[in-house]
Amino acid sequence: MELPHEERSAQQIALNNPIILTEILKKTSAPLLTCRLVSHFWNEVVLSLPNTRLSLNLHHKDERFPNDPVPFLALCFKMEDRLAKRINATCSARSLNHNVFNNSFSAKLIHVCDKFGDLVGVLDISILFEVCLPAIYQILQNCCPNLKRLRISGTFTKSNTSGKQETLQRFPPKEKLTIFTLTSKLVTPFLTLFVEEVVKVSPNLQEVTIPWGFYPNFANSKSLSSLIIALHNVRPLDIARANDQLSNLSRILGQVGDQLVTLSFGCDDDKFNMESAEFDFFNNSAFYLPRRMSKLQNFRNDIVDILECSDYLQNATSLKTLVIGKAFTWSKRLDEILKNIFDTKKIFGNVTSLMIREIHDPAFLDELMTAFPNVEKFDLDTYQRTDWRGGVSGMELGVVLKACVGWKALKHFDIAVPTFPKEIEDVIQTLLDAKELYKGLKTFEIMAHREIVRARLFADEMEQLKQVLVAMDAVEDKVIIDNIYFGEESVKKILNFIRSMDMNMAKFAIFRRGAYKY
Repeated sequence: MELPHEERSAQQIALNNPIILTEILKKTSAPLLTCRLVSHFWNEVVLSLPNTRLSLNLHHKDERFPNDPVPFLALCFKMEDRLAKRINATCSARSLNHNVFNNSFSAKLIHVCDKFGDLVGVLDISILFEVCLPAIYQILQNCCPNLKRLRISGTFTKSNTSGKQETLQRFPPKEKLTIFTLTSKLVTPFLTLFVEEVVKVSPNLQEVTIPWGFYPNFANSKSLSSLIIALHNVRPLDIARANDQLSNLSRILGQVGDQLVTLSFGCDDDKFNMESAEFDFFNNSAFYLPRRMSKLQNFRNDIVDILECSDYLQNATSLKTLVIGKAFTWSKRLDEILKNIFDTKKIFGNVTSLMIREIHDPAFLDELMTAFPNVEKFDLDTYQRTDWRGGVSGMELGVVLKACVGWKALKHFDIAVPTFPKEIEDVIQTLLDAKELYKGLKTFEIMAHREIVRARLFADEMEQLKQVLVAMDAVEDKVIIDNIYFGEESVKKILNFIRSMDMNMAKFAIFRRGAYKY
């Protein structure tokens, strides 16, 4: 029974105030599925959230009745309509009868979008086969007029459509669509036309993510602020040789370059598909970024040796985030771009986040601190043990740590070097020597691309490592040391020491993969 108003606590009154409760439930930490079960009132507030994280999940793999549509159709009669504001649909059937599964998945997805179409604001679809794409086309053609976000993730390994579709019937206007994301390993005729149509009828797109090889006409896009060209599963040599594609890329950047706040040519994989084959294309590539990008604040270019960006960087004034790297291990283009910045005394005072991939000259580190004085997040990743000349990389752990001491604004430090020192005692001493770096940091993460394994730390090494942990306790939020493995006995002693010093155990994520098993 509900308590009289005078007997209710301030917390109870607040949690029955729709305005206060709405603000609480907007927090990402609020488990909306659980909150719905508290009361009818809470359920009503959850379902009324304007940008709910709650979604209707159509996961075809785990369905109890994959071949019988009746239970699913019956569920749609009983379901609360507002649950369809956001739909996550996944079809991961890999059986020999995958066409049957895909057809069933497509039919159910079309049915849901038809029944609840006016409510659907977010469509997040993950499929394995291109044969599902016509169903998505039908949905956009006939349903979901209020769609705000569309994400299609496809791990297509081969085309399943006939390729005969020369034209597609134009979609109705999608005035409210602001975010469009496509993931695909293939560039097929149907998918190319599909992307072209989505962009054409969505004049208010703000964020677009498409794979390399898709170059829709953005002439109708007047609000585009973010363009991401994903490079997953793309061979750098193929990019370098594709002069027609570079021309198309120049065309679309000419259309929207002056609007962009974010521009990315990159891949979120841990390692881009670098090549070592000789191919002389640097002087032949006619691609240049447009200089007129005055709004650009976030720029990523993982292939500076293919897509030239030095001219743009000399004119950049608004950059806040810069990520640059090279695709070819033997290329010196990245070094040339950085050296040009340093020689011209260019200062990027607005840049607070800097990531550089595959540099080998430690002298650049001092220059980076001068050119980027206000960097708060520094991310350095050097994979190779040799530089573009074939010489040994100078990016040793101790050299990098020592060089970055004194970067006054630095809060987040994340580096990966080719190797740690060969002996574990040298690694520990190197970390101890860098104790001044830890002061003022919020996060500290290091790894090497070669693992170090030691069954047991000797007594003097353990004592020295304890000094390192005490020094690292100055880091505020997180300390991660990856690719160093100790035996179970040593790990236990280290963890016991952290507890005995009343340090925050969660902060020291230094054994993310556990102890080494012998």
